[in-house]
Amino acid sequence: MDRVVVIGERIRKLRNSKGLTQKELGKLLNMNKTTISHYEKGERSPSIETLIKISDYFKVDIKYTLGMNNIGKSPDREITLSDEEIEFIIEIRKISVYKNIIKNPVNYAKIIDIKTNGY
Repeated sequence: MDRVVVIGERIRKLRNSKGLTQKELGKLLNMNKTTISHYEKGERSPSIETLIKISDYFKVDIKYTLGMNNIGKSPDREITLSDEEIEFIIEIRKISVYKNIIKNPVNYAKIIDIKTNGY
């Protein structure tokens, strides 16, 4: 996928996570709604200064905004993963029911807990 499109998708996700409109985000970042729209659609690439502004506002690592990793921050806590957790995710993505796990993680966590209770 094109890097500009990925950046646009990340900006949209970050904006939506705060419940902001494009106009509201534009006002916060001192730019207009149309510019935000172009970024989100992947029609324009934000400057490094703008990417820093966006990342700082949403309190995420710029690598997240750039689409270089999938580890961001929620509004109330930082999300970090150990190397072992990352390896686990890589392996779990290889199994056939991965999409089901993502759709219903609580039930699968319960199954894992039941199956491994003796360990």
